[in-house]
Amino acid sequence: MERSALLFAALGLVACSGGDKDNTDSGDTGPVGCTNEITGYSPFDGQTDAYYRAAVEVMLKEADAAATITLADADGNDVAGALSASESGKIIYFQPDVSLASHTDYVASFSICDGEKNPTISFHTSELGEATTADLVGNTYNLDI
Repeated sequence: MERSALLFAALGLVACSGGDKDNTDSGDTGPVGCTNEITGYSPFDGQTDAYYRAAVEVMLKEADAAATITLADADGNDVAGALSASESGKIIYFQPDVSLASHTDYVASFSICDGEKNPTISFHTSELGEATTADLVGNTYNLDI
């Protein structure tokens, strides 16, 4: 009797183990890469009147501490500047060290997800910031402040 009880217990364990069947969870596909996305840019891609003193910004779906922005002029010369992030970490800012040149093309490159995603945008600065050729002495100006 004791022998048959042990036999049934052993058979029960074998039946519950599933034999040679693979018991991995078929729903788990392992790591799926970065799911973060860029939700917006400032200036926007193709903008023709970007403000020459504004920061370049990228808005993200999720915070990304490793996100970077680099900026170059149309000739490929890097623009020096500083990176910072919003409190939530979802907006990354690149503030150039000096004002951008007016009427100039720029390319901003973004890196998110540890370099998995590297989109670029191009924009053109407006005429603001150009030196004036008008004689300002002796003229009256009305400024709406």
